[in-house]
Amino acid sequence: MSAQQFEKLVNLYRGLGRPAMTDSQFVFKGKLRDNLTQLKDLWDEHNPMLSDFELLFSDSNAGTYFGDIFPINIDHDTDVTLKVSLPGGDFQFVDSLDVFLSFDNKLNMGLDVENVYLVQEDYIFGENTDNLTIKNTLILSHFINELSKLANYIDRIDDNGRLKIVFIDTGSSKKTPPIVLEPKISIDNASYPAVDLSVFNNINNHENDNAHVQEKQSMFRVSVIEVLREVDGEEDNFNKLIKHWELLKETYCGNFECYLTNFSFLKQKKEAAENYMSVSSKISNTLSSISGKLFGLPISIGVALAILKSSEKFESILTLIGVAITSLLILFTIQDQRKVLYSIRASIDALFSHTKSAKSGELSELIASHKRDLFSQADKLNSVMVIFLILSITPFILSLLVYLSKFEPAVVIKFDKYISIFMQQLLSSV
Repeated sequence: MSAQQFEKLVNLYRGLGRPAMTDSQFVFKGKLRDNLTQLKDLWDEHNPMLSDFELLFSDSNAGTYFGDIFPINIDHDTDVTLKVSLPGGDFQFVDSLDVFLSFDNKLNMGLDVENVYLVQEDYIFGENTDNLTIKNTLILSHFINELSKLANYIDRIDDNGRLKIVFIDTGSSKKTPPIVLEPKISIDNASYPAVDLSVFNNINNHENDNAHVQEKQSMFRVSVIEVLREVDGEEDNFNKLIKHWELLKETYCGNFECYLTNFSFLKQKKEAAENYMSVSSKISNTLSSISGKLFGLPISIGVALAILKSSEKFESILTLIGVAITSLLILFTIQDQRKVLYSIRASIDALFSHTKSAKSGELSELIASHKRDLFSQADKLNSVMVIFLILSITPFILSLLVYLSKFEPAVVIKFDKYISIFMQQLLSSV
């Protein structure tokens, strides 16, 4: 039995207008026309494992199962009734792709399917097709094949032809259960966005690029484990990988780029923690370095009381000048530390720039968390410094008001008058 004979049978079926099938048989009524030669060839090459034919014409009949030769008195325009029994076993006519996928098949093992014709889709495996569902089905079968090559090991599920594809987290210090995929292609997952298989050309192409082959494969295994442990959903692991293929691809690319920059995962995690502690310490030091000067603020506020009790104007002026200088020194010191804080804040991205390409995965999430915490710490400290800036000039303003009210009441009265006029004009304009 040959694939060529099966292809001839499919071509005959198509030429006859693809009659309806019932119980692995179809019946054609009419003139054979251009299909006569093809039918005669199949009849002469008859193999009962492939098909059986029965012809009814005029008052005669003939059949391959009787061992009859092809009737010589039939031509292209003879009205006939042709009954064809369709093949079984390795040579199949299947109603539709949905039916074919409903039972175990070679596609689920990542293998090529041969000598199967899908009646509804008018497709024989091995042909080119524009049917997107069939295309995606074949891509998923290729996907299973590539996963099998990269898995730590594979096994069969009983004797039903399906696989167990196992990925093991060999880099974890803790004992973790393996990730197991049991691929099953269906109409549902064949309708997902198509998996881009080009990434596997880069991973498994040993001929054009032998560099880092084992590392690429290892990074892909790690990425599969990371993604499947990260994403939620009730789907099985195989469907999760299909649905989150773009995430898996980005994770793999990011992890491999980390490797290429000579930073192992553990080393990067350690460095990230060290950078975090270093920056956090610097941020804290910007406040502690001025804390001694800030202790002078409560004392400076007491200067206003000294001016209030003083009876000498000159003495009060000297005191006022002193508190002004003190307030300015504290203000400039705080402002300088704010500039230092801005510089530290601006350097946070640069400190973690070597992991910028890792868009997903455990490491990049750790980096993102550290950066969020550092930015938050810097922003809170900046807010505190703004408050201290305001407090630094408070003793001078308070002392000035006390001095003016005691020794320059006319200025206070004039200032109060200006304020009153301004408020009146403001209220009248409303």
